[in-house]
Amino acid sequence: MLRRISIVAVAVALPLLTVLTPAANAQLRIVAHNVELGETPAASNWGDLVQGFGNQTINGIAVRPAIYALTELQIGEANTVKTYLNNVYGSQGGSYQVSEIDAGGERYAVAYDTSKVTYLASYTFDIGTRNSQLVRFRPVGYTSSAADLWVFNSHLKAFSGSANESTRLSEVNYLRTFAGYVAGADANIVFLGDFNFTSGASEPGYTQMLAAGDHQAFDPAQFTSGQYTYGADGLYSRIDFQLPTTELNDNEGVDLIGTAVGNYSYIAYGNNGPFSPIPSAVVNASDHLPVMADYQLPAMMQVDVTDEPTRVIVGADAELSVAVENVADVVAANGADELDYAITGDNAVTGADAGIDQALGGGQNHNIALDTATAGAKSGTLHVDSSSQAAENASYSQNVSYQVVDHANASFSSGADQNALHIDFGVITPGAGTQNAAGAISNLESTLGFTAGLDLDSIIETDPDDLFTLLLNAFVNLDAGSQMNFTAQFNPNLTPGNYSASYLLNLSDEDLPGAAAQQLTLTFDAQVIPEPATAVLLLTLSAAGLFARPRQRSQA
Repeated sequence: MLRRISIVAVAVALPLLTVLTPAANAQLRIVAHNVELGETPAASNWGDLVQGFGNQTINGIAVRPAIYALTELQIGEANTVKTYLNNVYGSQGGSYQVSEIDAGGERYAVAYDTSKVTYLASYTFDIGTRNSQLVRFRPVGYTSSAADLWVFNSHLKAFSGSANESTRLSEVNYLRTFAGYVAGADANIVFLGDFNFTSGASEPGYTQMLAAGDHQAFDPAQFTSGQYTYGADGLYSRIDFQLPTTELNDNEGVDLIGTAVGNYSYIAYGNNGPFSPIPSAVVNASDHLPVMADYQLPAMMQVDVTDEPTRVIVGADAELSVAVENVADVVAANGADELDYAITGDNAVTGADAGIDQALGGGQNHNIALDTATAGAKSGTLHVDSSSQAAENASYSQNVSYQVVDHANASFSSGADQNALHIDFGVITPGAGTQNAAGAISNLESTLGFTAGLDLDSIIETDPDDLFTLLLNAFVNLDAGSQMNFTAQFNPNLTPGNYSASYLLNLSDEDLPGAAAQQLTLTFDAQVIPEPATAVLLLTLSAAGLFARPRQRSQA
């Protein structure tokens, strides 16, 4: 039967985030500490103590605590702790509040940095000998309840002996039962505090905490001297713990950093090995050492899509540039879950891909193909979805629309595909003056409304006698169904004869992906003959023998 439960406070529901809003230095460090009822440390010791929490490096991470859970407090001490935390870390962006309960003869408190975690609810519940405290948090910048962290702050029955061990076993059973009642089967739970397991690994309460079933805990450390947390005259016992549930040991979402005993980010703060000096601030604060652990955050996905086309040519290699990055706000790559994601598309978005990105890795780039097989208006949707547990912004979609156009088709005719044109200026006399002929280049429309514009890029002229002129300049983006007029000219000289020239017109589609080149050929001919008066004179002179061949003298 469940004992009395008090929900001290419940935060309002968090709004769905549509914009990425990570917190500065959101890395999660949790500290559990029995500060020993009746021993209020000096101000300098508190300041040095909490400063040391942020200076401690574990597996490459040194950050201020996000959560500081305390037991055996006196009235007023919780606010004192909050004051020192804000004094030390306020200039770094830290902003601490405290959730406090009366546990019956002592007080518990959980101080938390509002720049790192959002307070959701606090529960007070009876475990038989005294009250226990549960506080539910969500990392700032995350909206999924799968990212929530449930912190059970407890002080179990003290002293050795079978009766006390039996009481602690009962308290453990109730902790696990209550966890199932309030948090659900897959919740991320940390059981922490002074558990007083005086018999070590054989203690029934300890083995029950690790027993199979819902909310089964695991122990990130061992009962070795390097993990001792208690001793008024020297460390000799491990009775203070953080025991996360197995949901925090699957390397997914919120998780204890590390993979096995020996490399978990978990320490008895101040215990650097047997008989090593312990910082005076720790000793003066309590005869218990704080237990410190670092937890990874879920991945946080950011997607940036560029190079979306507006118009492309049929058959072009058209792609979206998709950059996917894990932007979880951590101080080291192991401080966040990896981002597992898949890229898919529908309709005109035909490409697909997948990837993994570690935090602080700079992101991954992908080219996602678009459909350009036929001309017309195209549309589709790009999807990027993360399968990482509790990942923020885990689903991204972007609509894509563009046009696919047929190639331009240059022609000397507006009604048919004519790639060559011959202009014959005919028979001309030298005095006839400049001769003109008109022509046009058309861009034939292949698909109504979806044909590329036409560019004239260059003209290669072959005119050995320099008598012809083509009055046509380069142009760009001649609309389908339109034409560009030109004038051809011939300026006859005084020398009769046959003349010709050719012009190679280099054209292309408008400047779009998939543009191709094409050519038109233009040729000119003209014949120049003498004027009539000149022709009569030539005939007369010929008849008079003026054009006769000189006779050679004979040699005597």
